[in-house]
Amino acid sequence: MRDDHKLSGNDPIDQVLNYVRTLRSGRALSKEGRPLLGLDRVAFHCYILADLTPSLIERAENSGYIRTIDGEGFFGYNMPQNAYIQIISYNKVIEDAKKRNQILFDKLFRPKISK
Repeated sequence: MRDDHKLSGNDPIDQVLNYVRTLRSGRALSKEGRPLLGLDRVAFHCYILADLTPSLIERAENSGYIRTIDGEGFFGYNMPQNAYIQIISYNKVIEDAKKRNQILFDKLFRPKISK
């Protein structure tokens, strides 16, 4: 529910693009401490899970991102970084998970009684 992306310096779009820059530059290290190389031409797919607050919506729209059909997110492409970015609302993730798992919950917690 943070709605201060412009003021706090924690803009999630800038954050993922900075991660992409770090990976492309060769400065990122593997868990063994070795540089990750060969990522300069790789296409990145970045996902941001966040509440769609007014400041995030404004930032996405100002970046030219397109709102999803259901209105619960945005998507766009950053050409200089060769990065596809999708912003998904936290509520959508929760609701989709509930829908996807409802049959399992029904079987576990509301078993049919044989007649």
